[in-house]
Amino acid sequence: MANENIQIKSSLDDLKNFVQNPKSQNQKIKAVNQLMYNEFVKIETAINNINNYIENLTHRLELTNENFKTKVQEVESKAQQKINDRIEELDKRKKEEIENAKKYAIEKSIDSAINIVDQLEIALEFASLDPAVKNYVSGFKMVLNSFVNWLASVNIHRMDIKPGDKFDEKYMSASDKASDPDYPADHVCKVMKSGYKLYDRVVRHAMVAVSDGVGYVEPASSEQEQPQTPAKSTQTPPAQETASAPAKTKPTAPPTNNLNANKPPVVSNPPHQKPVQPPQSNTPGPKQPITHQVIKKS
Repeated sequence: MANENIQIKSSLDDLKNFVQNPKSQNQKIKAVNQLMYNEFVKIETAINNINNYIENLTHRLELTNENFKTKVQEVESKAQQKINDRIEELDKRKKEEIENAKKYAIEKSIDSAINIVDQLEIALEFASLDPAVKNYVSGFKMVLNSFVNWLASVNIHRMDIKPGDKFDEKYMSASDKASDPDYPADHVCKVMKSGYKLYDRVVRHAMVAVSDGVGYVEPASSEQEQPQTPAKSTQTPPAQETASAPAKTKPTAPPTNNLNANKPPVVSNPPHQKPVQPPQSNTPGPKQPITHQVIKKS
């Protein structure tokens, strides 16, 4: 734009100088007409350039506006999606919390019910040892089974933990450590109190005694128990060498009786001799009967 203004000013200056120059009127008119035509052409060209520039700017502005609108819509869509996801997540979490609250509403009152089962189990354990109440054991068992079934109906289940199971702190609580040769280390050797679950949540850990492994011997594997038979040699010794080889004999020891090895030697009387009588004391005492020993002649 600045260059075009300079050109227009220069053309006007030329026109002014031309008018002031004394020449013929026709030549002046022709020159003025030509100059004006040229200026009009330049002005038209400049106007066209300006219009093209304006159109280009307008088009670029429209594209910019479209891009801006598109980006704004994308940002709004992403923001709305995040808001919807967050709302859905909060609704889902709220529903889960409400369901869990309903599901585990009886968790606080479970202890009293489980304590009744513990007391019945203790009563059964001691009732089987006392003959006075032994006749009531069957009744106690019926009450215990009915109570356990009622707990199962409200989704309170007893965990199946028995001696020999591997200790797991998720479901067990070690109250004692004992030496039991029947169980390896870190294994349950006794269950003092049963554990219970409400649905999939542990409401009480099983109270167990854990073996320390002292005195436990691992059972031998089946391969070790089978005796290994020596492999038979495929080579046979020559007949001459086996015939000429002298037989080696081991010195034999006199047979001894292992049962009498630890007993003191018994001294027997020699044959054809009377047994030696013990010396008699000078103090008088009760008369003892005289016994005769018959010695058989060999």
